[in-house]
Amino acid sequence: MAGKLRLGLFGGSFDPVHCGHLQLALAARNAFRLERVLFIPARKPPHKKDRDVSPAAQRLRMLSIALRPYPRLGISRFELRRTATTYTYQTAEYFRKRYPGAKIFFIIGSDSLAELSAWKNAEHLFSLCEFIVGKRAGFAGGTIPRRAVVHFLQRPLPQVSSSLVRLNAAAGHLIRELVPPGVERYIERTGIYNKKQ
Repeated sequence: MAGKLRLGLFGGSFDPVHCGHLQLALAARNAFRLERVLFIPARKPPHKKDRDVSPAAQRLRMLSIALRPYPRLGISRFELRRTATTYTYQTAEYFRKRYPGAKIFFIIGSDSLAELSAWKNAEHLFSLCEFIVGKRAGFAGGTIPRRAVVHFLQRPLPQVSSSLVRLNAAAGHLIRELVPPGVERYIERTGIYNKKQ
């Protein structure tokens, strides 16, 4: 079974998970016949050292609420269990060992594609997995690294970001169109972003 698995990995802070994340994961799953897509929340994203990230327990709770209707979308706590900063190549190594022979795809937005060649141990990472890229407005994508295998989704992603959700929630604006209903209720009930921007 493991040898036939087509596995999608989707990393990020998910602070909070929003409708764009879900649409990207579902589009990748459908377009590339992925048996499973795992959301992998970061303990402390290496590229977001200038911002405090919400506690892992709250981010996990919002993810579990958002993914409940989708049995083929799941959560991995791999990066949260590690005390040190985790880089994408380390996550890819872990899943390559856990699922030997599986075809592994990392799901990213076109904004991340522009930085891909600068990721830590990028050449090694390219040997471990392929990439599925969702097109985000305003990001052309840049040059594809020579050794990377990159596939593009045709449908553009909605213009929503976690920072937009946080800003709207902090200002008391509606976030109904930005996050799944259960996540909206969680954010309103807990006031998690009332003092954040």
